[in-house]
Amino acid sequence: MASLHFRLRAWAAWLPGQIEPAAAESLPLLLRRRIGGLGQQALRAAWSLPDSAAARLIFASRHGEFGRTLSILDALAKGEEISPADFTLSVHHALAGLLSIARGNRHGHTTIAAGRESFGFGLLEALSCLVEKPAEPVGLSRAVLKFARQASRSEQATRPWRAVQDRG
Repeated sequence: MASLHFRLRAWAAWLPGQIEPAAAESLPLLLRRRIGGLGQQALRAAWSLPDSAAARLIFASRHGEFGRTLSILDALAKGEEISPADFTLSVHHALAGLLSIARGNRHGHTTIAAGRESFGFGLLEALSCLVEKPAEPVGLSRAVLKFARQASRSEQATRPWRAVQDRG
């Protein structure tokens, strides 16, 4: 079995109340205004890495910005117009694309959605990138969404997806 050795130059994470990434002010105002809370935390962590302007970026997330998708579904169910911002930012690679644009990074990005195995497959993608071009840095970001509370009975009746929990 072949082995692959790599060096971790830097890491950043967000775990509410325990690990905090760079200050929100470090993100450009355009990113802070357009992105929801979870997306801001993921971007703050990625933004703080030293090579984020020159690295190939891999984002691994089970659902992406799930709140935006729920907002679109809610609007459709009510017969309302869909928010253009929600639509634009609901695609799975939106955060990686916005980070690439803000950093002027033209090295490419990949987004992975593999359920509970998202981080493992994101790591596999990052290692594959290193094998392909060992001199180029690679950034890997994983966002996990956990609902903060259980939905009320009325919410469950009108919005059953609010009761779903991500256990990955």
